[in-house]
Amino acid sequence: MKKRFLCSSHACDDLKLVLDRQWCLFCESHLMRWAVRFVLCVLLCVTVVGGCDQHVNADETAAKLAELRAQTSAMQAETERIKVQAAAAQVESERLKAEVETVKAEKEAVEARNARLQEKVEKKPSLPITVSFRKAVLGPGNVAVINTTVKENVSILVTLNSAALGTTKSFELHVDPCCTTLLGHLEGAVIESGDEIVIENRNYSPARFLVSF
Repeated sequence: MKKRFLCSSHACDDLKLVLDRQWCLFCESHLMRWAVRFVLCVLLCVTVVGGCDQHVNADETAAKLAELRAQTSAMQAETERIKVQAAAAQVESERLKAEVETVKAEKEAVEARNARLQEKVEKKPSLPITVSFRKAVLGPGNVAVINTTVKENVSILVTLNSAALGTTKSFELHVDPCCTTLLGHLEGAVIESGDEIVIENRNYSPARFLVSF
């Protein structure tokens, strides 16, 4: 009856079986354990490598997402800027439109006034008034020297239209045929070159005078 031998590492008694590469049951079990460990190591390496790849992919995705968010924020900011500019343009357009309407109304008022004056000129006799201008001696501006050509007092309404200021100021005067009537800074009228003076009396056609030096 043959003996069951173990390998030399476990006090195997039969050297021939070892040399003939015959494995005992213990060696086979030992080899299986090493094989299982090797397979587990391979699986662990694959898992680690896969995890690294997933981590890299996650980082790339996060970077792309951050870039998209930045682009979206920039587009939103640009949209808001365009909205602000559009609102400002709308306000400016409304302002210009209002100015156009104001100028149009002023033009219509001037045309209506000119039409009334023209109507008065056509229906009434000329105003018996003469006007000349001289420099003011003691104050600013010029002085209007007003005389009448009739032998009676003439009440007149003098309207001074300032070319520089765009303002209008009226003065009620009574012209005596015996003396000259003056209108200047002492009477509250600063008359400058380029101004217009309109003299009116309801019995006569209005007269216009342009101050020129």
